[in-house]
Parts: sequence; structure tokens; C-alpha cells
Amino acid sequence: MRSDEIAWPLSASIVRRALIVWLGIPHPADGSSRDLIMAEEPSALIVRRVMRRLEEIQEQVAGRLVEYIDWSPRPGQPADEERARIAGAVNSQINLAALTQDDLRGTGYDPVAVAGLIRARTASDRQLTRHLSPSGQALYESMVNASAAIFVAVARAAAPGARNVIKALAEDDYIRDRVRNALVHLPSRFHNDPEDTEQLYRTHLADSLDRVELVGFPLARRIGQEQLTATFIRPDVRLHSTPVPVDWALADQPRLFLHGPAGSGKTSILKWLAVAVARRHGDGLLAGLADTLPLYIQVRQLVPGRLSTELSELAFSQPTAALIAGRLRTRAATGSLLLLVDGLDETRPADRAPILNWLGELVRRYPECRYVVTSRNDVAEELLPPRFTPARVLPLERDGIMRLVRQWLGALTDGDPPAATKQARRLIDLIDDDGRLGELASSPLMCALITVLYTQRGNSALRGPSIHEPLAEMLAMRRDNERAIGDSGRWTYRTVRQLLMALATAMVFRGSDELAEPEVLDILEREFADRPEIHDTPAVAYEHLRTRVGLLTEPVPGRLGFVHRTFRDYLSAREVLDEKLFDKAVDHAHDPSWREVLITVAALADHGDADRFATLLLRRYRNEPARRVLLGPVTQNCLASMHWLSPEIRHEADIAWQELLPGGGSQVFIVEIPRQEGWEPLARWLRIESSTRFDEPVSVTPDEGDIIHRLLITGRPGLRLGQVVETMTEWARMNRHSVIVRDAAGTEIVIHPSQMRSRFV
Repeated sequence: MRSDEIAWPLSASIVRRALIVWLGIPHPADGSSRDLIMAEEPSALIVRRVMRRLEEIQEQVAGRLVEYIDWSPRPGQPADEERARIAGAVNSQINLAALTQDDLRGTGYDPVAVAGLIRARTASDRQLTRHLSPSGQALYESMVNASAAIFVAVARAAAPGARNVIKALAEDDYIRDRVRNALVHLPSRFHNDPEDTEQLYRTHLADSLDRVELVGFPLARRIGQEQLTATFIRPDVRLHSTPVPVDWALADQPRLFLHGPAGSGKTSILKWLAVAVARRHGDGLLAGLADTLPLYIQVRQLVPGRLSTELSELAFSQPTAALIAGRLRTRAATGSLLLLVDGLDETRPADRAPILNWLGELVRRYPECRYVVTSRNDVAEELLPPRFTPARVLPLERDGIMRLVRQWLGALTDGDPPAATKQARRLIDLIDDDGRLGELASSPLMCALITVLYTQRGNSALRGPSIHEPLAEMLAMRRDNERAIGDSGRWTYRTVRQLLMALATAMVFRGSDELAEPEVLDILEREFADRPEIHDTPAVAYEHLRTRVGLLTEPVPGRLGFVHRTFRDYLSAREVLDEKLFDKAVDHAHDPSWREVLITVAALADHGDADRFATLLLRRYRNEPARRVLLGPVTQNCLASMHWLSPEIRHEADIAWQELLPGGGSQVFIVEIPRQEGWEPLARWLRIESSTRFDEPVSVTPDEGDIIHRLLITGRPGLRLGQVVETMTEWARMNRHSVIVRDAAGTEIVIHPSQMRSRFV
């Protein structure tokens, strides 16, 4: 028999088993690949398309298997009959082992561990492997290892989820291409040679870490498994008080300590470096690291009471690393090992001193290695091992934001450069026009999430202050909870949120972006008096807030602030609403530092709260003519942001609006929609952050008719027809409704969800 004929049945079993993982079937499944697809997809046409793609993947797998079948690790090539018996035996073991997605997760997708699991589950069924020649026995062991590695590579090519996988297989070559790329990186041989085993370790490490982790974000599971290397950009760091590219710091400093707030990209830097070095893809200044071997260590996975300095026990992929334990020690002794220690802060406070002692012992035992260590918080230089150079990861500048947006959109649009470029321009314009978004986007994590939100939900998801809630919860709690970091469940998110709101409100009332430690302790003591569920002392709580709540940062020792001022403003606005502090808030309406807080209160307020807040604002504006130059703009922006006012208060606000417009008059546009659609949803949508939608505050008032509904959009003289048309086009496309826009000059624009045309009347 030819080698390809021998490999074909085994390749079919591997692909079928990977398909079970892709479809998310939690238990061993019977039936062919076609049966599995037909159970999820009723369309015969789609089933045929999917099966063609699976056959192409099977051909790739078979081609890789042939390379291993045609090679023998011992002198004397097994005869064709024996090779066929070996392939049949491995095929039977793959099917009997019945590997599932839970099995892969349990082994960490480590091919050595998966091969061990296959052997363990089929230990009692070795009839087909009896009486093999020595070369045949060696080939059999090699084929089990190779099949396990190929299965892992194929299974990782798609994120589990029946509908997404079937759609991807039917419509494009994405999964097939990822399988091909994964198979290319596998070792050329599978036996106990150190070179080949090291290559297996490099491949597994790179494939494991080349994944984006949007941990704790609700939409993270919807974007699949994006490659880190496809979305990563190299940030700058502050080294010796000087901003430099991160690869300069990595190349120049044999012991580098990277620190920065949550979401600044510390873990991504380590993973990107590990992947580049494992695949020997280092370029420029990092080319000198190509001959080193990376060892990635997650501190949160270490057990404080059993901290080891044995390198193979610290590795991210222990089963594979154990095979090259001697090689790791040799590389450490010669200085060709790169130790990447991620998250010194991701432990309980009581465990941090032992972790620092462990790091010191590691450096003393392996002084020739290169080290890169990360932590959310800075660590005093005297507590670090000798010769570590601290560097702070800096926020993204506009150029970095643009590059990161393009990278992400390129990944999310399936390699469609024109579509990615077009979307990137729109999103970057949106970020440029909204200071709040621009501040958030300076964090690589926030920038990535903004891009994902934009691709999934459009412009409307980024407008208004409500964008802060999922981001705040993610940084405050969900990331640590989902990564199982010790001490992450100390408090509920409700408790953390209340404490953060109290701190944010104190900062706003004091006109500061930071609070000193004694001020924070006083606030916590007052808050704890009303919260019997909290058993911590203020000092313990302060330490937890400082080190684990990602919304907070310590710009200088002994002072706490928010990672972005927009979170301070959002949380203080929530406090104003929850505690009904409208009188106190309006008392500060003349203060420019309160502007964003007041506008956020206006946008979030509903029903009675909105009426009360608007009434107080209008009353103060009318009663204090001397301060109208300060009160007018913020009142105008607040009225433009409110969308829950009662008809009486809305009428009063519209009258006041005319008074608030500058002396140059106003621009009025008429928007018409069919009567059956109802004007309320559109009016609410337009009023949510109208100053962002139109680049300035506007008034939206209804004018009902018998056949159509009219909305009058009134703004300053600078409001342009194009801005109104662009906004209404977005609404028409989202809601699949036609809209007519008219201006005072008689221009009429008819907007259809799929096309737009204009005519003059």
C-alpha cells in the first residue's frame, strides 16, 4: 500500500475528532463527519460545502502524516504491511480515546499530555501492536505522538461553537488556512531527539500564547480566537525617564521590570515576545534573541507554599517542558534562556513577599538568563533582585491608536484590507471627535474593546456614557474572576462599585483627580459603617483597591486615582443619580471641571430624575444672569443629552433652548418618518449624546402629522445638512426604515437603508 492510502483513514479520524471539538459536543459522539454536520445544519447545500472544506483539511492532515509514516526512528524501515498495521492501531486508539473539548482544556492543549491521555485510555487494547519489529515499535510510538500533535493543531484552528464553525467552513477558507499554518510549524520528526523535542515545545508554546485574551468582556466569546501577533502593536515605555520603543528596552536590558495599569498591555508584550522568540521571528533589535528559548511563567499559577526553582516545573507547558528539562538547565547555564515572569501582583497580599523571595532565588540560581518581569504596580527597587531595570508602559498616542485600530479591524474583517481601512477611518474619526473615547482608547485593552464593540454593534454602542459600565465591571472584577486570581472574590461587584462611586464623588467635589491615602481611609471607614457584609479594615481594603481593582492606579506612592478620568466622571454621575444629589451637582454647574459629570447625569437620568435635574438647571440659569456665560453651555449640553423628559418639561426646555442659542440664529432641519414607525424611539436615539452625533448640542422636538411623523432638529448656525444626513443614514440602516431630511433651503434627501439619493424641491 502507498503511504497516502495508509494515512487516509487516520486523517479522517483526526479531522472527525477535531470537528467534535469545534462543534462543542461535550461527550463522545457517534456517526461520521457528515452525520455530525447534518445534525446541526438542515441545508443540504451548506452541508456539501462544509464537507468539501473538511476534505481539503483532511488532505492537509494526510499529507503531514505521510511524512511521519515514511520515516523510521530506527534503522530498518518497516514493511508496508507493518506500517499499515501501525496506522490502523493508532487510528483505533484515536477513536477509542474519544477526546473532547474538556479533555483538551484539561491538558492545556499540550500535545505530550494529549498523547499520554490517548495511551492511558487505550492501555488495555494493544492487540494490534503486538509482535511489532523494533523499528515498527519505534514508528508506532512516534505516530501516536505525531497524531496527538496534529489533532491538537487542527482542533485549535477554530473557536468552538457549532453555528460559527459551520458558517466559517461553508463561506471561506479561514479555518482551512489556519490548519495549514499550524501543521507547517510542527516538528519534522517525533522521537526523543532533544532538537525535535525542543521544536515541539517551541511550537506548542507559540500556538498556546498566540491568542488574544479579552478576559472578562461580554463580547469576547463572539470574536473567536484572534491571533495575538495579528493584533499586537509595540508600545513605548518610560526607561530612565525617557520614552523609548519597548523592543529597545527588551533588547538592551537583560533584566527588565515592566509595570503599568490594568489594560496597558503588559501580558500582551510578554506573550508577543514569547511567540516571536519561540518561532525565531525576532526582527530588528530583537533578532539577537532568536537563539534563546523562552520560558513563560504565570505567577497566578504558582502555589506559594510550594515554589520551585526547577525550570521544567515552572514552564507554561509542563508535560512538553519535562522532556527537555536537561536542555533547559543547559540553556540557563549558558545564558540562552529567556524567562518571562507575568503578573507579580496577581497573588494575595500575604503571598507577595514569598513570590519576591522566589524571584530572587531564581535569579541567584540562574544568573546568566535574561528576565522580563511584569506587575500592575511598581515595586520598590530595593525589593527586586539586583540589576533589574524598571520601565513603565506608556499610554498609546494617536498614532498608536490608529495602528491598533487598523490591526484589529484587519483581523476582524477576515483579511479584507479595503473594508478594514474604510472602517478604521470611520472609527478613528469617531475617536478623534469624542474626547471621552480618545482617553479610553489610549489604553491598548480599551482600544481593542472599543474596536470590537464598533464592529459588533456600530457607532451607537460607542455613544453615550453607558459604554463605561461593561468596561468598568471588566476592569474592577471580571478579569480577575475569570482568570481565577487569588483574592478576586473578596467583594461583589456591587460592593466594589459603591466604593468606587464614593471615591469618584469625593474627587469631583474636591476638584481633584487623586486622593491621598488618609482621605481614602476616611471614606472607606464611613462606607464600611453602613456595610456589615464587609469585614475588612480600611487599611486592608485600601491595599486591595490599590493592587487588584483595575480601575484605580497609584500615580505616586500614597495617592489613588482612576486609570482614566472618564471613569471618575461616570462613577460620580452614578453616585449623583443613586443618592439624588441633584441640588449639590447643579450648585457646581458653573465649574468647568463638572461639565462631563453633569452631562453624564443628564444622559443617564430617566423619568422623574431627568425632570428634576432639568428644572434645577433651568432655574439656576434664569436666576443667575451674571453667570449665564458659564451656565449656558453646560445647560445646553445637558438638555441636548436628556431623552426621558416629560412633555411639560420638554416644552419648557425647548423654549429655553431658543434663549440659549447664540445671537447668530439657528439652523432647523425636518426629519420625516412613516407614522406607523412612531417618533419616540428615534427621538430618544437622537437625544442620547446628541452633541456627539452632531458634533454640537441640538434640540429634538416632535411635530406629529396624520400620515407622517416630523422631528425638528434645531442647532447652532454651524450645524450642516451633511451631519444630519450622516446621522439619519446610520439610524435608517440599523432600523431598516426610510427617512426624509429637509433643510430650510428646500433640499430634500431621501434615505433608504440600502441606498441614498437626493433631489431638490
